[in-house]
Amino acid sequence: MAITARPIATHDLTLICEHRERMFAEYGRTREALRPMTSAFEQWLSPRLADGSYFGWMLEEAGVVIAGLGMSYAILHATWQGRPLYEKLGWQPTSEMAIRWE
Repeated sequence: MAITARPIATHDLTLICEHRERMFAEYGRTREALRPMTSAFEQWLSPRLADGSYFGWMLEEAGVVIAGLGMSYAILHATWQGRPLYEKLGWQPTSEMAIRWE
């Protein structure tokens, strides 16, 4: 079977929250301790899924989700020529610094 990727959707809310809770449980947190965090995350996530400010992808095999990746923040390194286009799309400039050790 092929693995396919699809954008996350509002109907993935519960699944995203379950995946996140399972991730923390695998690191030793109890489900009882995680439930308040999951509830707060669900309340935070729901409007962001609805307005598209939280985005990501689900990987599926035979119609079953096997992995997911979601995010609400991304960094783009645009050329000066491309910068006006990205700003029109809602991207905002940031001040970043970098160093390369060679």
